[in-house]
Amino acid sequence: MPAKISKNIFPSIMLILILIFTSCEVKFGVNTDSVLPYISRVDIPLKIYLNAQAPQLITVYANDPQGRSDIKSIEYEVFTSNEDKSIGKGTCYDTGDNGDIVHGDGKYTAVLDPGIFSGVPGEYYIYFTAFDKEENKCPVFSDTLNVVNEVQNLAPQIVSVTVQDTVSAEQADSLLVRVKVWDPQGTADVCSVYCALYIPQTTEPEKVFTLQKEALPNDSVFTGVIDLKSNSAGPGIYSLRFTAKDSCGLESWPLVKSIYFNTENHAPVLSELIAPDSLSRSDSTPFTLKITVNDEEGLRDVTKVWFTVKRPDGTEIDNIFDMYDNGESGDETAGDGIFSLAVTISSQNDTGVYEFTFKAKDRSGLESEPLVHNITVVE
Repeated sequence: MPAKISKNIFPSIMLILILIFTSCEVKFGVNTDSVLPYISRVDIPLKIYLNAQAPQLITVYANDPQGRSDIKSIEYEVFTSNEDKSIGKGTCYDTGDNGDIVHGDGKYTAVLDPGIFSGVPGEYYIYFTAFDKEENKCPVFSDTLNVVNEVQNLAPQIVSVTVQDTVSAEQADSLLVRVKVWDPQGTADVCSVYCALYIPQTTEPEKVFTLQKEALPNDSVFTGVIDLKSNSAGPGIYSLRFTAKDSCGLESWPLVKSIYFNTENHAPVLSELIAPDSLSRSDSTPFTLKITVNDEEGLRDVTKVWFTVKRPDGTEIDNIFDMYDNGESGDETAGDGIFSLAVTISSQNDTGVYEFTFKAKDRSGLESEPLVHNITVVE
C-alpha cells in the first residue's frame, strides 16, 4: 500500500526550492584559456649586484589571445628567500621608455632597484602577473634573483654612430656605418657589434648585420655595409638599431638611428595568371587561381592581392577575394611571388560569363593595373 503523504510536506518542499533558487546566481562558464593574458618567458640577469653601477633590467615576454593591446599591465613583486616578506613591487613597461626599447613589441621591461635588498645578498623570489583591461590575470609566473655583493662587470656603451640620414636608390646596397664603442673593462672586452634593420611599420628586425672591428691598436671602432636594396619595402623611414656585446655576454643599451630611404616608388605588376576559361557548375571540384606579382621595391612592399567578380547579369559580388603567398589557402610555396586562392562553384551559380578582375597594392597605396579574365560557367 503506497505511503500516505502528509499535506504539510508540500509547503516545506516549496520553501526548500525557493531557498535554493534565491540563494545562488547562475553564471555561464568562461573558457579562461582563451581569454587570459599569458607570460611566455622572463629574462633575468644571472646576477643582481647590490652596488650596481648600471641599470639592471628584467624583461617579460607577454601576449594576449585578444591581442597585445588588450594587456593593461605586467606587475611584479619581490619576496625574501623564505617567501614570508614582500620587499618591493613594480610595473614592467612596453612603452619605449622606462628601460623598454621598442614600444608595443610584447617585451615588458623593468629597471630593478638594488636598494630593495637592503644590502643583504642571497636568493630572492620574484613573481610576475599579467592583467588585461577587464582585470583578468594570468597564473603567476615565478623566478629567482641571485643577489650578490661583488664588483659588477659593466656592459659596453655605444659612443657614436656615423651613417648618412638619407639614402638614394643608387646607394641602397652599400650603406656604410661606423660605430665607436667604449667598455669600462677596456676595449679588448668588446667582442661584437650588431646592427638590426627595421623596415617601416614593423617591430621585428628584417635582418641583423654583424659589424667588423677596424684593425687599429687600442681602438674600438666597428664598421660594416648595410644592404637596404635587398631588404627593402619601398621608400620610407628605416631604423638601424646598434648593440654591442662584451666577453661576458652583457649588451649595451641600443642606439637607434633613423634613415630615410628616398627612392621612386613603383606600383606592383601582375602577370602570368593561371585560371580556367570555362567551368561546369555540376563539378564542385576546387580549382586554384594563381597570379604572379612583381614589385621593383621587393615582395615585402606588396601588402594585398585580390580579385572581384561580376556575375553574368553585370552585378558585382559583394565579397573581395584575397589571394595569398603564404603556403596556405591553395598556395603552394610561401614567398615565391605567386599569389593563389582555391575556389569552388556549385549548382547555385548562374550559367554565363563571369568577369574576374585582379589587382595588387603596395605599402604606399599604389595599385597595379587591373588584370581582367573571363570564366564561362556552363551546365
